[in-house]
Amino acid sequence: MEFRKLDPVATDASFAALLTAPGLQANCYRLEYLVHLAVAYCEGKTQPTQDLVQRSFKILGDGVRGMAEDPAEDVFVSLVSTPRGNFRVFEGIHEGNGFHLQRILNVVETMPREQPFQGIRDAVEALLRNSF
Repeated sequence: MEFRKLDPVATDASFAALLTAPGLQANCYRLEYLVHLAVAYCEGKTQPTQDLVQRSFKILGDGVRGMAEDPAEDVFVSLVSTPRGNFRVFEGIHEGNGFHLQRILNVVETMPREQPFQGIRDAVEALLRNSF
């Protein structure tokens, strides 16, 4: 796989988008690895092609990453709450992310209401609104 010539953001987004496809839920481990490879090795300007995405997915499926995959057994989404609303977050195969995020959010909500803390709270809310 030749990743060096590829645009890192476009390539990363191509693989990350596949993480939300229900039919590929069991392939989460392989897709997350492709996201990491894109971040680590892409440094060009070329857009990834559908063929490259498919080949990369297949190559990793034929190796150790593919053998480590399991059928999906859990929900990939968790709910967290703040005074500004409830938000769904994508956990993937990593259990407990929602629990730990909720703990962090509880701390953020106890911070003083003046700047720079309000800016942090606003930024956290913006990230949560983008989560789903």
